[in-house]
Formats: sequence, C-alpha cells, structure tokens
Amino acid sequence: MISIRNLTSVLFTFVVLLAIVWPIPNELLPFHRNLFIYSAFIIALGLYFHNQIDVDYRSGKIRWLIIILVTISIYGLIIGLLYSPNIKLMLKNWNGMWVRPVMLFFLGLYIYPILKREFTTLTPERFISIIVLCFFISPALHVIDTLLFYFENSYIPWGETRLFRTRTELSIQINMIAVILIAEALRRAFKHQPALVFNNLSLVLMIAIIGISTALANTRFGTIGLTAGMFSMIFLILLKELNRKNLFKMSIIVTAITIAIAILGYSSFKKDPRWHTLKEDVTAGWDAPVKSYCFELNPSSPQLKRGDGEPVDTSNACRPAYIHQALELIAYYPMGIGAGKSVYLNLLQKNHPTANINISQSHSGLLELAMQYGVFGLIAWLTFNIIIILQAWRSYTRSNDKIALFSLIFTIGFLSRSLIDRNLIDHFFEQFMFVSAVLLSITWIKDHSK
Repeated sequence: MISIRNLTSVLFTFVVLLAIVWPIPNELLPFHRNLFIYSAFIIALGLYFHNQIDVDYRSGKIRWLIIILVTISIYGLIIGLLYSPNIKLMLKNWNGMWVRPVMLFFLGLYIYPILKREFTTLTPERFISIIVLCFFISPALHVIDTLLFYFENSYIPWGETRLFRTRTELSIQINMIAVILIAEALRRAFKHQPALVFNNLSLVLMIAIIGISTALANTRFGTIGLTAGMFSMIFLILLKELNRKNLFKMSIIVTAITIAIAILGYSSFKKDPRWHTLKEDVTAGWDAPVKSYCFELNPSSPQLKRGDGEPVDTSNACRPAYIHQALELIAYYPMGIGAGKSVYLNLLQKNHPTANINISQSHSGLLELAMQYGVFGLIAWLTFNIIIILQAWRSYTRSNDKIALFSLIFTIGFLSRSLIDRNLIDHFFEQFMFVSAVLLSITWIKDHSK
C-alpha cells in the first residue's frame, strides 16, 4: 500500500508538471493537462482529510473570497439554466470555464500546508520559487525555439510562436511571470531581502530572457502590460520603502528602470506602425457598424476609414468596436445568459440576425464575464480581486511580507490585463486562480503564525 509520503510526492510531482505544461496546447502534449488537475485535486482532498490539516480559513478575508466564488458559481448556474439557448453546452462550459478554476483556487489554498506536512524543509520561498521556475520554462522554450528557427532559416519570426496558440497567449504568460521576477529584483535592490531562492545572476538572466521573449512576441498589449506592471511595482515599493536614507540609491534604480522601459516602449513604437495612427483608428472604430469588416471578417464587407479617407488599421479600430458592442450587450442583458465560450458571438448574432457576424470574442475578459454572469457577477468578481489586493497591501505594509507583494502585483497585473484581453478563460484563468490562492494561503499562514 502506498505511503502518505509517497502519495504526497506524487501530488507534488503532478503540481510541478502541471505548472510547466499549463500554457502549452494539449495537442502538443502526449496527454491532456486536465489529467494533472483532477488527479492533484483528488489526491489533495484525500490527504487533507487523512492528515487533518490544521488550516482554518473560516475567519478573515479568505472566507469572504470563498463566499463570493460560491455565490458566482450558483448564480451563473441558475442564470444559465434560465436564459442559455443551449443548456447542455452551457453546463459543459460552466464546468470547464468556472468550476474548474474555482476548484484550482481551493487546491491552491491547501496545497502548501499539505506538502509542508511531509516535506518540512519546503519553505514558502522555495515553493513559490518552484512555481515561478515552472511558469518561466515555456517563455524560455519560446526563445530557444526562435533561436533554432533562426539558425535553420536565417531570419527571426517576429510575432510568431510554435509553442503557443497565439502570441497573445505567450504575452499573457510572460506578464504573469514577469511581475513576480521584477518585483523580486526591486525588493533585492531596495531592501536586500530576497523572497525567491535564485541568486542574483540567475534572476537577472531570467528577467533578460523574459524581456527577449516579450520582444519576440511583438504584441503591443504585452509590452503595455509589462511596462504598466513595472511602473506599478516601482510606485508601490516606493510608497512603502522610500525614506531619506535610501533616497539617492532608489532614485538611481528608478532612473535606470525608467530608461529601460523607455527603450522598450520606443522599440515597440518604431517597429510597430500601428501606434502612429492609433487615435484616428480608435475614433473610427468606436462607432463601427456591426455590418463591417471588424465583425464579419469578410474582405467584401465595408471597410472602416479615417477622417482623411484612408483605411484604418483593423488592429487599432476593431478592438474599440468590440468593446462598444459588448457594453451595449451588457446593458441589454444585465443578468447575463450563463457560461459560454462564444457568448459574445451568440449575443451579437441574436441581436443582429441580418449581419454575417464571425467575430467570436470581445477581447475583454471582464466584459465577457459580465455577459455570462451579468452585472452582479462582474461586481462580485471585482470585489473578489479588491479583497485580495487590500489584504495583500495590508500584509505588505504592516508585516513587510515579501510574498504579499507578489500577491498584490500578481492580482493587479492580471486584473488589468483582463480589461484589454480575454484572459478569464482556459489555462490563463486556471493559473491565476491557483497561484493567487497559493500566495494568499502563505500570507495567511505567516500572519497567523505570529
């Protein structure tokens, strides 16, 4: 019969493998990653009851987070049963798009206490470092794959990737890992207090590879997300750490980082001509009719034009057009219609039956969540994130908790990205729920052990 320690080792292995392969499409893997998700959850559940893990989240902010998730789950199911045009498909999507991420949130809350019981030398810093390293592997593989491609073909495939479905998926993965690595670098520079086990050289190398991967992805919103994340971290750490003693040192560091950000932004601006006509294209796109190329994706459909009569850049113009229509749909269906991967397309086709609409998403995770779970679900989800942010800020400012800083930045970064990209879906959402729960649980354990 398998021992508890061996079973815990299996759980640890599954979690590590899941963290490595999470962003890689299942068709490129010899197995489906859900195998790791459900196996890890079942094993963790059994170990939790067998070992009688002494972690009680019924008091404090985590209790309210659990209540919010359960409430959205029940509300989404009821609304879907009442209003979804396809109940069977809705139930499948509700399970995959919401219940599984919630399940991973619970796994994240208890995974460290379960592992710690058998592996007593597994510190919070080591465990977070393992997760960070696993998340780092896929962007690093993208850089290696690009180098191999260059040696074989003598040119760099900017904006292309063979390990991710799209470059947007790659940039979202980069943003998730970059915020933690850069926060760690800033903490070391300002306070000389490392939270991860990597030495300084390894940390610098990882950040450099992340930067190269960002440049290779060549996504404007990935660059914006990385830049905004760096500025946010600088601001938050300055707010906490600035004093007369380290003013000069911090000024030098901030100046160096600002120069690096400026170089990154200027490089994106020069390489990507879409920046040059952004204002005119957005203005034209906001009022775009549904019977246009942005929604029908047909070359014969009417093309949007700027005030000077020139065709717009569709990448600039179509995104505001999608957002405008999404806001109108939310106003028309304020209660939502239940879970669905194509909820945006379905509602557009329902409201505009004469248009040959082919666009499947609104490019905004928050707006699509509102279309599925209504205004109530959107408010509840924002409340969920705000509670995490406030709790992390409290632990960081009062206890100088290094892990709390990661929780704070990670949540702010993912929430911000959900405004402009559809990341509240599939493995992005699963990763966020798991990692945010891990960071929360470690912060909670530290706060209650004092």
